[in-house]
Amino acid sequence: MEYPYRIPQNKTRLYALAAVCTFLFLLSLPVLLQADSLFIPDLRPFVLLAMGINAVLFALGAFQLFRQASQKEEGLTINTVGIHDKTSPQHRTIPWDEVTTIDAKVIAGNHFVVIGVTDPERFLQRAKGLLQRWGLRSNLKRHGTPIVIPTNNLKLEPHQITALLKQEFLQYRALPEDLRMELKDPIPWSLRENNLL
Repeated sequence: MEYPYRIPQNKTRLYALAAVCTFLFLLSLPVLLQADSLFIPDLRPFVLLAMGINAVLFALGAFQLFRQASQKEEGLTINTVGIHDKTSPQHRTIPWDEVTTIDAKVIAGNHFVVIGVTDPERFLQRAKGLLQRWGLRSNLKRHGTPIVIPTNNLKLEPHQITALLKQEFLQYRALPEDLRMELKDPIPWSLRENNLL
């Protein structure tokens, strides 16, 4: 793998998930349209509400997954500046100088990289829109940081992504302070080899 590291999204998986969401959305439509004949009259309003919410969520999920799969950019790019995350609608750059920890988590079979940051509030302020801010705040409450990167939909195994991020973070920390501030281009291999930990 060449530096800077570019990890593409697993488009096959994203399209498959989008197809499942689309199928479930289409499956919920006949139930919504025939609710009068399918359910007990007292339960109809609750069933209609529940099925309506499901239909909207499946439609939004399908839209987001199709949009994400059609992106030409990599899902995750790792370079001397930091981590460039495009695995979710919250496209963001996490500079190395703001990173404090990198950990892996598995929640209900889904793999995530949890990035601790020096100032979580700064990331909340950078959020574009109420929904994005709510998602980051939810991450902050659950994981202690707003930065949680899903790795299931990337073309590299989750444990390899975590190891790569930790390696790059340690190499960044090993650099002298003045070089960290001046560095704009990818680190030359000769310099990287001298700073391996």
